Amino acid sequence: MEKYKIILYTSYIVCLFSIVVFLIGYQNLPEIVPIHQNLKGEIDDWGSKITLFILPVLSIVILLSISFLIKRPSMLNYPVEITEENKNTLYLKMQLFISLLSFFLSALFLALIMESMNVFSLKYDITFFSIYGVIFSLIPIIIIKYFRR
Repeated sequence: MEKYKIILYTSYIVCLFSIVVFLIGYQNLPEIVPIHQNLKGEIDDWGSKITLFILPVLSIVILLSISFLIKRPSMLNYPVEITEENKNTLYLKMQLFISLLSFFLSALFLALIMESMNVFSLKYDITFFSIYGVIFSLIPIIIIKYFRR
């Protein structure tokens, strides 16, 4: 199996896990919940708990959109001209890049959902900013590794 498919399937698993976490935590939420925090972690906006459904729905929509694009790499924009000689290599690299993007976005949405549940005392003993830092510090490393070849 190709690497990009393994990464994409892992993204599906992370997305599914985030939905499960959300559904388990949703029933324990109060009707009015914080829906935004500033960088200091201070709550600066409140709303209905239904508002939090945006996170898993958006996660699914993004993952399905990326899955659509992975199957059609010719629709994407490339920094070089596509020729018969480089087409397969460029398409495979783009599929790998897009699948990595799907994984990072799925992990980011998982972190957001876990942080949303954490705000309501469902302590998962992990914070959004710690996951966020790890996820986004790995992006340049992976991009350099796979696109230098």
